[in-house]
Amino acid sequence: MKRLFGVSVLVFAVFFAAGSVWAKDDVKEEVRFIVSMSCENCKKRIEEAVSFEKGVRGLDVDLSKKSVRVVFNPAKTSVDRLRGVIAKLGYTVAVDKRGVAEVVDSVR
Repeated sequence: MKRLFGVSVLVFAVFFAAGSVWAKDDVKEEVRFIVSMSCENCKKRIEEAVSFEKGVRGLDVDLSKKSVRVVFNPAKTSVDRLRGVIAKLGYTVAVDKRGVAEVVDSVR
């Protein structure tokens, strides 16, 4: 009986710890950049580069508004790192201060 109780406690502890790790992966932030892109090829280059960045959960590149909206996990990447990915492609990048917000499960 003691052995069964010990095993039950161990199984519970493992699932509790795993749940804590998964909960951290659900944290999301959103940032919007204004980017000096000018054509459809620019849009595709940005989409490809940013989508491969770890922690990126959502991406919307709007050529007409010259904006890039990224939903990401802040435990895996940062606003500065995402800005660097775009700047490395040769574009001028600025954070749209109106575009920084916490996202509560709007993107999975």
